[in-house]
Amino acid sequence: MNKVVILLFLFLIKNEEYAGLYEYSANENSAMYLKESINLFPNNTFTYNYAWEFSKFTVNGNYNINQDTLTLDSYPQRDKIIVNESFKGSKKKSIFTVKNKREEKITYHLTLFFENDSVARFENQFGDLIVNSRALKSFYVQTTQGITSPTYFILGKNVNNFKITMETNRVFENEKWVIKNNTIRHKGMNGEFLNYFLSKK
Repeated sequence: MNKVVILLFLFLIKNEEYAGLYEYSANENSAMYLKESINLFPNNTFTYNYAWEFSKFTVNGNYNINQDTLTLDSYPQRDKIIVNESFKGSKKKSIFTVKNKREEKITYHLTLFFENDSVARFENQFGDLIVNSRALKSFYVQTTQGITSPTYFILGKNVNNFKITMETNRVFENEKWVIKNNTIRHKGMNGEFLNYFLSKK
């Protein structure tokens, strides 16, 4: 029992050490104003805030720290992408429709991967995108804000119509950042590490 109490005590001390608000802001007096922050609470929950131009959102979730690795998971968790496959019209054409979870069409970039290992990318699309059918293997979608879906692998053999629902708010799913020396090296919405840090206030 004493060992359990000691471990719990050390766990709470560790959380208190890392708990707090980590923040970055830039261009405060311009239209390109960026403010990003994450508040780590001692009970292993967090609140992440992001504001840039017309994009603004908040994500809540749970975190764990192992050495200098900060792992984040949104709560409640949301699907990053939902795809409804079907067949429609001509076999010679493939149709892609991308909407957000409010059923609104959005501007997006779509990257297609084919069985012959070729790749096609279509940028700044809105509404239906119709392409010549080839042996499609997989694809991913990226919003103009940089939010990138996981790669989706085609399930059906004779499908050419893809209705895609995209989560346009950020989702954390086992996402790993680096935390040390009162700073956090974090990733952008495309999953890549950024060239600036969140600093503890």
